[in-house]
Amino acid sequence: FSDDWQMYIHGGDIAKKLKKYDEALEYYNIAGEIGTYFCDELYCKANLYEDLGNYEKAYAEYIKLADTLRKRSYDVEADAAEKDAEEIKKKI
Repeated sequence: FSDDWQMYIHGGDIAKKLKKYDEALEYYNIAGEIGTYFCDELYCKANLYEDLGNYEKAYAEYIKLADTLRKRSYDVEADAAEKDAEEIKKKI
């Protein structure tokens, strides 16, 4: 996919649907290395972990997402990620 982070996100989503979770994470990580717009890879990884019932990892990804967004001055999006983290925390 060269340097198109969106294609890696889509590849990860397809791998997730095929239940190839390790492959999905690899695609999401590559997208993150390339650089996504709103940290899309972190959203995807948090959702994957949540779907798998790994709430500790999902929580960690949401916190990382919120911190990253806040550093980039995306406060509204960071607040939403923190809210998602709090919902996940209740499941731990």
